[in-house]
This record gives sequence, C-alpha cells and structure tokens, in this order.
Amino acid sequence: ENDSWNKEQNQIVRDILSDINIRGSIIFDNDKFYAGLEGCINRGKFRASNEKSTRQKLTDTFNVQSYTDFVKLLNNDKVISTDGDGELITIEDFFWKSEYFNQGGRYELMHYLFSPEKIKNYLYVNAEFTYKGKTVDQLSVGQRGTFYVSLKLATDPFGSPFVFDQPEDDLDNSFIMKQLVPLFKKIKKYRQVIIVTHNANLVINSDSEQVIVANYDGDVISYEVGAIEDGNIRMQQGIRHHICSILEGGHIAFSVREKKYGIQ
Repeated sequence: ENDSWNKEQNQIVRDILSDINIRGSIIFDNDKFYAGLEGCINRGKFRASNEKSTRQKLTDTFNVQSYTDFVKLLNNDKVISTDGDGELITIEDFFWKSEYFNQGGRYELMHYLFSPEKIKNYLYVNAEFTYKGKTVDQLSVGQRGTFYVSLKLATDPFGSPFVFDQPEDDLDNSFIMKQLVPLFKKIKKYRQVIIVTHNANLVINSDSEQVIVANYDGDVISYEVGAIEDGNIRMQQGIRHHICSILEGGHIAFSVREKKYGIQ
C-alpha cells in the first residue's frame, strides 16, 4: 500500500502486478571478493606455491565462500585461520597481525569489508521475476511484451505521460482486450495515455477523449483531430469515418460500443 495514493490507485497497481512475482536473491561473488581482498593484504604471505594458488591460500585463511560466511566474518565470529593449527580467530584479532599487511593495509581491508561503496562490488541483490509462474526467458514474445508493459505501468503509474507505440505488435490480444483496455480507462484519470495504433478496439473501447488521424498524401502529411463520435460514416466525413476506414475492426468496434451505451 502507498499512503500517497487513494484506494482506487492502490487497487490499480495491485491489478497490474497480479501475475508478476518479484523475488530478491542475494548474490555473493567469490571471485570478485577475493580479487579485491588480495589488494588489501601483504601478498608475500599468500604467494602461490606448487601446492596452492594465491586464491586458495586466501580462501583457506578467510573461510568465506558465501553471503552467510561473509556475515559471520563481519560479526566478528571466529572464522579466520592463520597458523594452520586449526585454531580460528576473529577479524578484529586479524587486524592486529601486522605481518599480514603492508603500510596502511589494515585500514584498506577495513574499508573494503565495511564500506557500502566497496561491498556493492561483490555483494548485491539480484531481482528475479516470474510472470504467471514462468521466468522471463520462458515467455513467448507476446507474454514478454505484456510483462514489460506491466512493469512499466507499475513503476510510474500516476506520473509522466505514458506513450505506447502499436501495442498490438508486442502484446497478447487477450491481454489487450481483457486487461490493457480496462486499465487505460482507469489510469487515464491520473496520467495522460498516448497510443499509436492500428487497432480499432484500443481506440474505441478505451473511450479515447481525442483521436488524431495522420494522412499521408504524396509529400504532404496532414492531421485531423476530434472525438470518437465526430463525423458520419455514410458521408465519409470526420473521425468516425477514419476509424472505420483505417483501423482494423472499426465497424465492429463501433457496433459493440453503440450497443453498450445505447447509442442509436
């Protein structure tokens, strides 16, 4: 719930996101962690040998392989092994072992482990999305378009104008008619919705306040503007005529609209 939105606005966003599940997954990048760690300590203590690489020696010392291990390290748990005798020490104890650091090294290590600016390089949250139980790479082209437009609408539902170029090219037709059209009718009270389309159902059933028809004749582009009902089909005049002659399904869409609203 967003306290700055009214009840209808919160319900609109819930409806938009109803088929989308978002889960945060914590990613701890071992390779990046140890690559950065190597620059904070005395490399001579971790020089590669015939038996072990520098990376393996660092891993054996710090014992950090996961996010959970990293938290234990920062919590000052005994996880660090320095003498090979199996006895573990805390990161605080390790800071006092000067032989493991170059000049200023312990402060570099402290900054590397505790600074958010450094941490974000090896520890971050990865957002995982599913739409109707499917991951994004499992979605069809139409479903993927539906998924992305839903996220776009939910991210900024009542702010800047929403411009959509030919949604029928990328979206499932069932989504357009059952969800997108009703959604546009609700959301246009709170933001401007601009659609470029060849689909009469989108124009008519969304109850468009203004229709702009572009005409191209030779090298001249002209525009005609008006409401959906402007004009006469029989006289081949106005916006109504253009909708029926240019847009797919125009006559049928008007017929359905007239029955719905009792227009004669």
